[in-house]
Amino acid sequence: MIALQSGLEGQIWQIILDSYRYDEDTYLFLNDFRNQGAARWALQRARNIESDLVFMKYRQGINIPNGTIRDANIVRRVLELAAYGADSGKYLGPSDDRLVRGVV
Repeated sequence: MIALQSGLEGQIWQIILDSYRYDEDTYLFLNDFRNQGAARWALQRARNIESDLVFMKYRQGINIPNGTIRDANIVRRVLELAAYGADSGKYLGPSDDRLVRGVV
């Protein structure tokens, strides 16, 4: 198990370096991954991506296909199942009443 964890951390470290290069925040990403575990770490990023896509489409008027938002929604919900055993349902999708009411 320790060897597997070390191997996974090594791969995650390489992904972080490939994406962000090395700077003072690089260790923060790895520490977040260690503290949260893979599913919860990925879930947080998926929530951010889904929220950003919806904000850009419905608040900034950027042309983002609904299929892209649906894909982000599916990924987020599957990661919620993996991390917590249940999903929180639709979240900031095109029909979300919070968008219609202007709450978000």
